[in-house]
Amino acid sequence: MNFLLIHGSWHDGSAWQFVAEHLRQQGHQVFTPTVAGHGKGADLRVSHSDCVDSIVDYVRDHDLENLVALGHSWGGTILQRLAEIEAKRLNRIIFHNAFILNDGEALFDLVPPHYQKLWKEIETDDGGIPLPFPIFREAFIGDLSSHDAERYFQQFVSPTPARSHYDKVILKDFHRLPIPKSWLYATDDIALPPGEYGWHPRLSQRLGEYRLVTLPGSHEVLFSAPCALAQAIILAGSNESI
Repeated sequence: MNFLLIHGSWHDGSAWQFVAEHLRQQGHQVFTPTVAGHGKGADLRVSHSDCVDSIVDYVRDHDLENLVALGHSWGGTILQRLAEIEAKRLNRIIFHNAFILNDGEALFDLVPPHYQKLWKEIETDDGGIPLPFPIFREAFIGDLSSHDAERYFQQFVSPTPARSHYDKVILKDFHRLPIPKSWLYATDDIALPPGEYGWHPRLSQRLGEYRLVTLPGSHEVLFSAPCALAQAIILAGSNESI
């Protein structure tokens, strides 16, 4: 299979390196672009549309086809727009503990009020929202030791562009697309608190018909269990009849 992996907030394409290695070892092609405005030293004033354009351009520049495209967390909102724009290039789309917007929504609309308040308080003058380490440690990566959490935080975490999270996204066609969909769910993820604001089924049910694949792990299972995540991605991405 040809996998396109779209990272979430506070990360860049390098965050997929461990998962991509396992997928490539099994003979799959893997593409891990960095979305505009992400990564250390990036321009943080980009819009959501700028972020989408960067991935659409990547797909077109590399002439990628027959893709299984995955969006993780905020990357799900980028995947939705990619699916609208380049539907013919996509065999299946996978939402991995991802935000799924309705037409005219922003990601900001879907997070709990305490996150909304915090983001406004810590937003920086250059247009970024940093991720405080205590939140990363407790809510994002509770399935690794504090030492490993600190190591991954230092290597892979950087501020995310605020505007790309505040922008309302127009999605006129997504919910009518016939592309097969999967929801890949790391069951121990509390980056969104379970219950009223949880990932599943609150957001997954917006897909309509979908395949459900689960695995144990936190929001950062791409670091804590990359081999298991790679196997789950293969299962979620297959269009073969069982």
